Amino acid sequence: MSEQSFEAAVQTLKRRLSGHWESDEAGGRDEMVGALREELGYSTNEAKDVIDHMIEAGVLRYHHPIVEREGVLVPPIVSPIGVDGGLGATQPTGLAAPLATQGGYWQIGAE
Repeated sequence: MSEQSFEAAVQTLKRRLSGHWESDEAGGRDEMVGALREELGYSTNEAKDVIDHMIEAGVLRYHHPIVEREGVLVPPIVSPIGVDGGLGATQPTGLAAPLATQGGYWQIGAE
């Protein structure tokens, strides 16, 4: 990938998603792949490779959700069972609920 193509991809993501974009990790990747496909004509595999290259270069970073509990930083815990008791529901239950709202975000660029 040329430096010019790399920079065009970075600028495309910054324009489409801004420098700080709140999302879960997988959903954010999917959105970035879509943006690169739509705006720059990349295939899905090419877009994924570009995103991986941006991560390796430190231009793109995912910040996982972290909370502080009793002075220790820990990732939030989300129950696989939803509030209605059914498996696969998206709403967390119990003690996990307040922690699960502390979402992660993608950072594009150095800002």
